[in-house]
Amino acid sequence: MLNQFRKIAAVKTCALACIAGLTLNTFAIASISSASVDKSVPRSSSMTREQNPSPSSTPARPGMSPAKDNQAKQADQGRQYGQSGFVGEPINLNVVNADIRDILNYITEQYGINFVIDSSVGAVPVTVNVQDVPWNYALDALLHANKLGAEVSGNILRVATSETLAKEADTQKVISDARLDNSQLVTEFLRLNYARASGTLAQAAGSTGGFSGGATNLSFSGGAGGDAHGWGYPFNWQTRNGCITEGTPLITTVPYVYEAFSQVYRIDKNRRWRRIMESTARHALTQYRDIETAPDTASCAYTPAADDPGGVVNASAYRTFLLSKAAVDLSDSRYLDAANRNLNFVLASQDADGSWPYSTDGRRGFVDHFHTCFVLKALTKIERLTGSPRCTEAIERGVDYYVTNLFDGEGLPIPFSRRPRLTVYRRELYDYAECLNLAVLLNGRFPALDQRMSTLVRDLLVRWHKPDGSFRSRELLLGWDNVPMHRWAQSQMFRSLCLLLSRTRQVSEDARLPSMIALNTRG
Repeated sequence: MLNQFRKIAAVKTCALACIAGLTLNTFAIASISSASVDKSVPRSSSMTREQNPSPSSTPARPGMSPAKDNQAKQADQGRQYGQSGFVGEPINLNVVNADIRDILNYITEQYGINFVIDSSVGAVPVTVNVQDVPWNYALDALLHANKLGAEVSGNILRVATSETLAKEADTQKVISDARLDNSQLVTEFLRLNYARASGTLAQAAGSTGGFSGGATNLSFSGGAGGDAHGWGYPFNWQTRNGCITEGTPLITTVPYVYEAFSQVYRIDKNRRWRRIMESTARHALTQYRDIETAPDTASCAYTPAADDPGGVVNASAYRTFLLSKAAVDLSDSRYLDAANRNLNFVLASQDADGSWPYSTDGRRGFVDHFHTCFVLKALTKIERLTGSPRCTEAIERGVDYYVTNLFDGEGLPIPFSRRPRLTVYRRELYDYAECLNLAVLLNGRFPALDQRMSTLVRDLLVRWHKPDGSFRSRELLLGWDNVPMHRWAQSQMFRSLCLLLSRTRQVSEDARLPSMIALNTRG
């Protein structure tokens, strides 16, 4: 009888609080006051599912509600938290000075994600006011604002202070490095002659299959002692100057692979990747000859062939970037001399109008879209690494020429501003891909380029994207070329869209969320 009286008293108190429109904090205090009659009632009993059976147009509890009535769908979302690209159902939160544990409990009930609160987390009262924000965005912002973090394991989140998680990560890294240092090292010397990468690169990298298989696009170049990594195409490539045989490393390809290994090494600090970075940098430095064009100025060869004439501007730009990045990544200044000579060639090759010819050999002086992007991309990355004002000036002149002369009246890419020959197509997918790559790198610096990117993306998704997921290759004078060639455009379009999505998500997290989510932390 006494217990029944106590329950009735608690329910009445909760109802009065709801009618009065009190905040969550006041509501919780009123409930706890009633619960103090019986010490066995939990502190958060005022927010349990029994008292608020299901979300509806009336919030499940004061100040907290899903933005939509779809509980079954929401309950499955906990398993997706932490997955790349996941955007949760929108949620409404309006609470004042509430303990973070109450909010986490609510998210558990609504979205099926389970929390384990680490002992490092003390009392964390917060104020939150969000409307129609994805619940995982709100949760991430809430944790970040209170110097907390989450360790994801399936649909279980362990919440701890950021300091605790950082210390644990450092400890784990020490353990991993110790295991690597104590492992047996084996030195194996391989002599290769631009061999295909089927299985060979996997052995050289110490991998059990990450690079093996006949479908690979990578090739391995071994110098004396097998101490250099280089990459080319797994097919014969017919050029104006002759046929480049399959497997021949290209200085326009090697930097992409070096950059990929550098990015992976930055993530996991695996020394295997660093050794490949060092090997690739040696390859780029030693196996492409410099052709002097002026004092302290030289173009580089396109291939390691002894008779390669050089003179291709974007090839020297690619090599300058790779060697500059290797000098920074590996703290090795010996790469800078060659990088500076090639950079001087690239800058000297820029015409007065801001354009770059494809080559300075007098025969290939055309100016086209994607090779212009290659040069500007490389200079942008070099500028970031070195802060060179000469790069900045060249980029500004180059972008001005690019947006003025390599787009049509509709703001869409055109293949050439100076043609080498008669062409039978209007637009090229590769131009779209490289425009995206460049515009993402320079996002926010040149409004005209930003506008070109917006126009391009709209046109790409409306006219170029096919139902099977691939893209048209070219817009012809009459009709379309719909063959989805992997080299080059399909692969570069996939890469450029990934960069665009990554940049968009970063901007969303860095800029949009703070304006959407107001958090006031009180210690």
